[in-house]
Amino acid sequence: MLSKEAQVKINGIVQELIEGKRNVEFIADGWAKPYYTPTLTVDVEEFRNLGVTTPSVATLIIRKAIEIVLADNISNLVGWFFNAFENKRLAHANEIEKFEMPLSEMVKPVQRKQKSEEEALAEAMKTGYNQELRRYIVDCDECGCDIVIERIKPDGSKFKSTWHTWH
Repeated sequence: MLSKEAQVKINGIVQELIEGKRNVEFIADGWAKPYYTPTLTVDVEEFRNLGVTTPSVATLIIRKAIEIVLADNISNLVGWFFNAFENKRLAHANEIEKFEMPLSEMVKPVQRKQKSEEEALAEAMKTGYNQELRRYIVDCDECGCDIVIERIKPDGSKFKSTWHTWH
């Protein structure tokens, strides 16, 4: 578990990303088929002093910010970015070594439209599968914030699932 100081530092950077005060950096990577790796400039030594032992703290911070904005759980940041943009940013990889992008622009291609309760229930009854009603974030003592997903069953009953955003 992270120290309180580390959580505060991480959550501060996440908030800067969400508010657009800090951009995500992308660096051209790969030799056979160039692609961009999302990263941040962070003081790894400072995080190490706060007890954060992972060398990929920048990736964890970006992933947490995306999960909060989308209220979704993503496991692999590079894979998520690659799939979300369908290779659109790869066209000029030989010309552009590095670029920056606000988090809001990163998540735009994958933001989902929220269904009304009536639409979700109709879809659940039609398909026989539970349908998502909405997603939102709640505070969590362990990870800072959790993703809550409300779903509706074909019989009209509702239930919630909760997921931590820090892995």
